[in-house]
Amino acid sequence: MTETTFENLLKQILNTAEDMDEDELNEWGRFKEIEGVDTYKHAGLLGYNKGLVVEMKDGSEFQITIVQSKKSRTEEESEDEEDETEAEDEDS
Repeated sequence: MTETTFENLLKQILNTAEDMDEDELNEWGRFKEIEGVDTYKHAGLLGYNKGLVVEMKDGSEFQITIVQSKKSRTEEESEDEEDETEAEDEDS
């Protein structure tokens, strides 16, 4: 899973509260206090990090930065293949 995929997953989870009825909101507890969720990019924050801006109904705002600390095996294999191709090109 990439940072972008994880960012989208978290955003979807946090935005779920908007579509819930009152009984469901009570089960989810404080999720009903969320006013909106946006990605750093869409919110206009500069930088290379992925993340979310969470605005609460009381006006407070939180930023959640997402940093991928380990790559999947598929991503690692893909990078290894790219490195091998670059090395072959340099030898030519």
